[in-house]
Amino acid sequence: MSKNLSKRLAKQDLATNTLVPPTATAQEEAIPVRGHPKARRRFRWGRVLMYLILFVLLIYAFFPTFWLISTSIKPQLEAFQNPPTWWPHHPTLYSYQILPADQQGFVTYFKNSLIVGVCTMLLTLLAAVPAGYVLSRFHFRGARTLFFTTFSLPFSIWMMKGFCDTLPTDLEDAARVDGSSRLRTLLAIVLPIIIPGVVAVGFFAFLNSWNELLYALTLTSSPDMRLIPPGFVLTYIGEFQDRWPDMMAASVVVSLPIVVLFTVFQKQLVSGLTAGAVKG
Repeated sequence: MSKNLSKRLAKQDLATNTLVPPTATAQEEAIPVRGHPKARRRFRWGRVLMYLILFVLLIYAFFPTFWLISTSIKPQLEAFQNPPTWWPHHPTLYSYQILPADQQGFVTYFKNSLIVGVCTMLLTLLAAVPAGYVLSRFHFRGARTLFFTTFSLPFSIWMMKGFCDTLPTDLEDAARVDGSSRLRTLLAIVLPIIIPGVVAVGFFAFLNSWNELLYALTLTSSPDMRLIPPGFVLTYIGEFQDRWPDMMAASVVVSLPIVVLFTVFQKQLVSGLTAGAVKG
């Protein structure tokens, strides 16, 4: 009897000590093997489709720039050819060569737009920085109605308010404890921190003034006071002839300052616009 009992106990110990391989769960069974042909084929087709969509979007975004450059180096007759040519058969830089000699036209428009753009940017920042700080730190009735009085300045103030809202008030409170005034706190503490926002707002104000057509066309009557958009419309588009190659060449040249500014201040613009989008 004791021998049978000992044999039974030995069999139970052997059964409990035997390692049973773990069974795969339903979630693990649903995951395909990385090297499986179907999963690899599905992965490849998904990536091809993604690259195809990106390529179409890239063409859609850069086609106007391509057509601008292509038309700027076409002769006058080829620019009006039907059907149009994608690339000129006889490229020429004549439209670019005549720009510096056009002192009463292109050169004057470029100088006027540069002066107006820089002045607009400085005046906008001079008003937007303190106004945005005040609207961020002080709450009073009717503050939001100030945003709708015009476009450039209220939008710049709203952007600066968004930048100031992202800043904690601990540094300002410490400065106030030390006896610093609101103006000194703004200039010495807040302004160095929101430099990316200032660059983004200044770039927006300059770009808005650089591309202004309606106000510039309405408020200027003398050719010596015209800016680039109305000057181009009144110079290159006539009643009997449209000088498309000359206009495209001038458009390429006036686009260079914007490209240079964006390239130089790209880091500040991206960080400034991102910071301003957090709160507003």
